[in-house]
Amino acid sequence: MYTVFALVVLVVLGVAGYLFLNRQAVASANEHRGTKGLQPKEHSDMPKPHTKKPHLKHHGPTHHHANSADIAKPKQPHVPDHPLLCHVLKGHTGPITSACFSPNGRFIATASTDRTIRLTLRESLGSKNPTFKTINIPYDYATTCTFSSDGKTLGVVTADGQAVMLYHKFKTKPECLHTFPIHHDVASLLLNDVGDKWMTIVTVGRDDDTVVKCWDVDGALLQSTNIHQIQNFHGMQSKDNRFIAVAAFTPEVKIYEIHRKKGTGAFDKMHKVMALQGHTSGVLDVAFDGSDSTPVNHIVTTSKDGSVRVWDINVRYKLEEDPKCIKTYTSSVVYSTIDVTPNGKLLALGHGQDVTFVRVDSMEVVLSIAHAQEGRLGMSKV
Repeated sequence: MYTVFALVVLVVLGVAGYLFLNRQAVASANEHRGTKGLQPKEHSDMPKPHTKKPHLKHHGPTHHHANSADIAKPKQPHVPDHPLLCHVLKGHTGPITSACFSPNGRFIATASTDRTIRLTLRESLGSKNPTFKTINIPYDYATTCTFSSDGKTLGVVTADGQAVMLYHKFKTKPECLHTFPIHHDVASLLLNDVGDKWMTIVTVGRDDDTVVKCWDVDGALLQSTNIHQIQNFHGMQSKDNRFIAVAAFTPEVKIYEIHRKKGTGAFDKMHKVMALQGHTSGVLDVAFDGSDSTPVNHIVTTSKDGSVRVWDINVRYKLEEDPKCIKTYTSSVVYSTIDVTPNGKLLALGHGQDVTFVRVDSMEVVLSIAHAQEGRLGMSKV
């Protein structure tokens, strides 16, 4: 399930490239001033802030109980926040279960076990009192949330009721357009939208519920497909609403395509068109490059085998041409979450509390942020 990792990555990702490209200039300026304390360091020596971090945690409530040993520990010295930290979202009274940006970056949605979803206007984050809307979910809470590709609809899945709820009118007072039961535990919710009328809601089962289901907005089940990979970790959709990939317990990543009827655009079927084969252990997360203005050409994967791979999926799959692995990055740690910039040039990887950025062309680490947040990034997959 997409997690809190999305919020941390998207806040940091926009300026990470700028920081890297200007590092050389900063070093030169510092040398000229003779200021030893301002010399830039390698990523491994970067400060490790652990105060004033975003209060974002992996999906599902986690309870920590203090004991006498914890109480006896001395207070840690203050460490400055990382220079890329631009804001900390506050206001929820319970653990965060999910977070996401709207496609145009205007809204940030955060779901919590406090039975609310907060829609924060990103443009207001610099003000003393940021602008936000609150969605209340009586007697339940949302485990995951996601925006449609046009940014007009917010979809959530509830925990106890196992229902999908669709909201709109974020600028005024959010209203629930549709709600319907789905009766399975969901890892990922995807809104495959071709206009409001023909939106297809895709739910990816969690853990040993390895079924992927397609629904219309009224709750009619259009298709149910079991991917038969023992355990699902996360499902992702390409930005052009074309492909859906599922990270699962087995090394293979299956990629499905949604077909629509000619003339009407109504849902026709979802079927497997490609498979990524090359990892030697389960795949924990996947992500597509591309955007509204940039074509989808690549998919990135992170696996329990300690490798991160970049795949070229711009192939003639209808002629059974297989995707090609074009880049591989190996590490001593297993990254549980992954994302990629729309242009496919920079990867963001999550491990524990840390975020690492890797350039795709050289597969070299350009930046590491230790203790990016106080809880673990993403889901408990490893």
